[in-house]
Amino acid sequence: MGGLIRPCWPALVLLFLCIVPWSSCAAADLLVIASDSTSDNTIENRRDLHIAAEYYGVTIEVVHIRAKSDIQRALERMTDRRVFGVAIPADVLPEFNESRVFAALRRASAAIPLFVNGVTATTDVLTLQSWSRGAIRRCSPPTQVQSESLLLGSTKSVLHQLAGLTIPVANSPACVFVVGGDLPSETLAAYGTVESATFVRMKTGPQELFLAADSGRRDLPNAASDTELLRNAEFFRNFSQLLPSMVFVRYAAGESGWHAPAHYANLTVDDVWLRQPYGHLDFQSLLGEMGKHNFHTTLAFIPWNFDRSEAKAIAIIGKHPDRYSICIHGDNHDHGEFFLPAGDGRFKALPDAEQAARLKQAVARMERFRILTGIPYDRFMIFPHELFPAVTLRFMKSYNYVGMANATLTPLDGQQPDDARFFLNATTTSFENFPSARRYSVEGVDAPENLIAVAAFLEHPLLFYAHHAYFANGAKAFNSTAEFINRIDPAVNWTGLGNIAQRLYKIRRRPDNDFDLWTMTADLRLRNASIREETYHVIKDENFADPIRQVSVNGQPITYNRRGNTLTLVLKVPAGQERHVQIEYGGGLNFSAIDVSKPSWRINSLRRISDFRDLVLSKSILGDKLVAFYYRWRNASDWTLYRMVFVCLLVGGGLLLAIVWRRWYFRRKGAATP
Repeated sequence: MGGLIRPCWPALVLLFLCIVPWSSCAAADLLVIASDSTSDNTIENRRDLHIAAEYYGVTIEVVHIRAKSDIQRALERMTDRRVFGVAIPADVLPEFNESRVFAALRRASAAIPLFVNGVTATTDVLTLQSWSRGAIRRCSPPTQVQSESLLLGSTKSVLHQLAGLTIPVANSPACVFVVGGDLPSETLAAYGTVESATFVRMKTGPQELFLAADSGRRDLPNAASDTELLRNAEFFRNFSQLLPSMVFVRYAAGESGWHAPAHYANLTVDDVWLRQPYGHLDFQSLLGEMGKHNFHTTLAFIPWNFDRSEAKAIAIIGKHPDRYSICIHGDNHDHGEFFLPAGDGRFKALPDAEQAARLKQAVARMERFRILTGIPYDRFMIFPHELFPAVTLRFMKSYNYVGMANATLTPLDGQQPDDARFFLNATTTSFENFPSARRYSVEGVDAPENLIAVAAFLEHPLLFYAHHAYFANGAKAFNSTAEFINRIDPAVNWTGLGNIAQRLYKIRRRPDNDFDLWTMTADLRLRNASIREETYHVIKDENFADPIRQVSVNGQPITYNRRGNTLTLVLKVPAGQERHVQIEYGGGLNFSAIDVSKPSWRINSLRRISDFRDLVLSKSILGDKLVAFYYRWRNASDWTLYRMVFVCLLVGGGLLLAIVWRRWYFRRKGAATP
């Protein structure tokens, strides 16, 4: 399974220094008190808060403590009713009186939470004891310095999907808390053993106090890593370093921070067409497992197969739209679907005219599929072999595809962004302003639970994929993963990729009690589940490269505003109702004018060979082993496609002859037996 990444952190810190007023008196959501220390740990702890604040869409005001007057100014800023949380680093804590700070944080009968980060073994013991009312005696160096695990507490209201789990830790913390006293404390994270707390929460009256030990060097993923997949996995392994800041900012911000109105998950099976069974995938058996374990499967359907569906499979898929859905998987799936080799392991995009033709043909073929089978499909793309150039996304936007999912989000000819948002978000519009979502393979081994949990905590859509061979041992293959997701997030919605694409947005409560809605999708469905009418201020990053044909709500055109590279509109939604917002580009497609025929002998041969691989060779253990061997060999080989096809034909033909001979031999032997 993939994950998130490491940007160039020094550059990121400089960026924050440029864009954030470090000694501003403007109103803020999160107030950060800071010293003038230039130590790496101080800068990194502050950086963690900025990353968390940017992710949750909250503003930060930083007040530096250089003189006595700065302390008074900080206390005054804490009383601002627009501030919902305060962070004070441990090295500044002795400058403040806890009683005065707690008084400044009071809001009538409640109080806003306080976060003390960067605690080390050298942090003043008396200060820790005083602020924690004796609950923390000291912070001592960890007795074990090579643990690979961070044990998380059980409080779902704070840790959400991470509660009760274990996640990898990149390095040992600077210290672990020694807990004692009469005031109970709650361990949110512990290093290696439950006794070695590194992140705690306690409550004295209405005041909540969070304390986090310094997590050491921030060795987060690096843009020099070999592939995006490696950097993704590296980020997840190092998420423990960001954990206290992410947890605190999410908790303190509540509705005022960006959040997903609901959570979504999906399993996609690539390459299959409607034939029961399709290789190792038995649609009826999988349907039973989906019902028992509550998940949904999308079939990534190759449009070339539009006229081949069989009645038995059509009946199963068509009658259960709550469990099965269809999306687009390329057009012909002919290895170089949207690109050509350019030598030395590089690729180049197909000419624009051919890109356009393939993407239009894919939709036209799927329209014919819909008419022939009565089964709807989502104009959502899964790229064959996980490879695509950036220009393909541009044409997909023009033809109103709703999104795509891929193991990597960077095009073959694209440059991966070096900023935290790209790695923390599972969905991006960084390339051609088109919504692209990460998905994770479950083949070989189950996706690691801690990585799924981190993605769920970040409110990513949980998208998994496999091929028919994943079910070689039966339809139960995905059950454990589905059960885990349902356990950590009981309210998760299992649905098709098209439905998920329509909900690629986040909302946050505004000071005027309306909502901001930041959408990545041009086709969104918004449901107001509250008991009163709500007003949503919709914001979409838009490059305006394609002419906007129409913006509509429930099919009725509405006006919108353009502000630089942003499209905005205001939407009122009555209680309990839903609105369907569509931004439509280009001039639409005339399906009757698009050729859906299959004249290419090369593509036709390739598809028939794939059928033989999936539907014939899969019927025997030897056939499965030959297919697995072939793909291992092919991936390590520099042979051309045609040589590989020849070898596949040779091996497959030999196996077929062996099966025929074996059956003939035993029939003859049986007939000769008296």
